[in-house]
Amino acid sequence: MNLSTRKPEAVQGGTPPDFPFTYRRQMLQEMSGCPQLSCEPLRTVIFDGECGFCLRAIQLGKRLDWGHRMEWRARLEPGLLEQFPQLSHEGTQRRIVSIRPDGTTYGGFFAVRDIMRHLPLTALPALLLFLPGVSWVGVPLYQWVASHRYRFSGTGDDHCSVRQGEHEGG
Repeated sequence: MNLSTRKPEAVQGGTPPDFPFTYRRQMLQEMSGCPQLSCEPLRTVIFDGECGFCLRAIQLGKRLDWGHRMEWRARLEPGLLEQFPQLSHEGTQRRIVSIRPDGTTYGGFFAVRDIMRHLPLTALPALLLFLPGVSWVGVPLYQWVASHRYRFSGTGDDHCSVRQGEHEGG
């Protein structure tokens, strides 16, 4: 098939307003054999849906996920632990989790690195996170931010599950 001479599908009223993007999307769909760009997610991302900081980070991730190749799911979503038996309630409370289709699971800093590697705008900067020694700094930094994320929630309330857990546990 000659891609340079191909014209986009006819649309009632002429060329679609987002012609170049629609055309590229159609071409990618045809070449991949998928009726949609993302037949199966590259990763399932589990996050704390009760934390303002986490929700803002996930909103940013969704905006950067141009191909909709990530499945974003809140950790308290019904049936989640049954679908992913390798997860625990406690394990998903204090860190983000990235799950590959084969079931391999990454958590915390390693999940962020894995997610960034698969988003178009963050793929190149993510390569820096694979340099030797970066995880020695990245893991404790992630743990500190995760344990203090209620300070960054931006909502001024105590709905972050980390803070709730600290209040309940003492």
